[in-house]
Amino acid sequence: MHILSPALDKQHPDPLYVQLYEQIKRDIMNGTIHTGIKLPSIRSLAQHLHISRNTVETAYQQLLAEGYIISKPKSGMYVNELELDIIRQKTLPSPNLQETSCPAPSPDVIDFEYGSVDMSAFPMKLWKRYSNQAYKQEMKEAASYGHHKGEYWLRQEIAAYLYHARGVYCSPEQIILTSGTQHSLNLLCETVLKNCDHFAIENPGYDRARYVFENHGFRVTPISLDRDGLSIENLKACGANIVYVTPSHQYPKGMVMPFNRRLELLQWAEETKGYIIEDDYDGEFRYEGKPIPALKELDQQESIIYLGTFSKMLLPSLRISYIVLPQRLVQTHDTLFEAYISTVPRVIQHTLYSFMKDGEWDRHVRRMRLLYQKKHRLLVDSLMGYLEEKVEIIGDKAGLHLLLKINTPLTEKELIEKAGEFGVRVYSIDKYRLFPEKEEKPLLLLGFSQIPPDQIEKGVKRLKEAWFGSIK
Repeated sequence: MHILSPALDKQHPDPLYVQLYEQIKRDIMNGTIHTGIKLPSIRSLAQHLHISRNTVETAYQQLLAEGYIISKPKSGMYVNELELDIIRQKTLPSPNLQETSCPAPSPDVIDFEYGSVDMSAFPMKLWKRYSNQAYKQEMKEAASYGHHKGEYWLRQEIAAYLYHARGVYCSPEQIILTSGTQHSLNLLCETVLKNCDHFAIENPGYDRARYVFENHGFRVTPISLDRDGLSIENLKACGANIVYVTPSHQYPKGMVMPFNRRLELLQWAEETKGYIIEDDYDGEFRYEGKPIPALKELDQQESIIYLGTFSKMLLPSLRISYIVLPQRLVQTHDTLFEAYISTVPRVIQHTLYSFMKDGEWDRHVRRMRLLYQKKHRLLVDSLMGYLEEKVEIIGDKAGLHLLLKINTPLTEKELIEKAGEFGVRVYSIDKYRLFPEKEEKPLLLLGFSQIPPDQIEKGVKRLKEAWFGSIK
């Protein structure tokens, strides 16, 4: 058994489980901990490091989810066999003695990054219990690859959830499990959309979707946005017959597409016999008014291909998302893809199925909504309290990020650099634009899902100091 003695800093802004996870991962990657080595038990390592068992368990589960270690029933955790030679060759230090390494990031950085989740809210003990049950079940069926769309019983649970939570009526046969949104799009491009050649996307819009379409050789036309979202007039003029949209909370501008615009978009699909790819990536999070159903709820003509994900509620590293195909495309997909194997591990499918079947998923969704609503309120109140008329908040009615339009002569780059000097990271939206657009004022993105609540106000105070001088 390998004895672990990482240096954990309780004053560091990163939680202890993150520090432990990073240290073990680094030791595995550089060969300090070898393949096949058994890691200490959760209890013994917690006692050795004088930290809680939950901290060790959370770190181990993240390493397990990412494949760095494996769990052997009734034995323990072992370092997995990884092909690391090529990685190590690329990361060897340069022999050039003139080079200097980049300075380590400040331990007091407050990062308004979008895309991460609050791992402290993940129900690790409960998930582990269901995961252990799933491993036992999988041992009985280890010789089976499972259904190419994903296991039927999990697709049933997802269909039921979509109906009562997002207003989407579908059958399990219409659902396909995938390993993330980009995999969903790849799958569509290889099957039901492979004969299409012209895609329209929001500009600015989700860059990773654009990369998929471009890598498949499709022509991609950016469509500008107005206050209600995608411009239907420009969509009609471009001649595309496929459009990718984020109507529940446009990414990154943040507007929620209103009812009339949704009807116009559906009318476009009917007139062109085209398809709408609806990415409902964070549709569960709305902070003002009633929850808005998915665009798919209005789909009478079977024109919408619906994309959903568990990444924003659970962990991105679990890699589980799904597609809901229009009924008229199901047979086409099945014919083209029935020889393929699902990329979502059956053990994760089993775990998620039990989690949903027992009602834990619904309870977790409610907890996460309350948590993110609290963070959202803290961020908005802090911005209004410290920056007042100096900023305009955009897209704050839903989702896990918002935009700041800043009343200043400084450029976006200068604002980002000044924030960094004060230990705060904020982000430009330039990479989400296919073609640059000149904004009348600098526009920056702030995500809030991963930041501890007690760091939000502190981060906004620093932005005030960085951009507008000392707080009075």
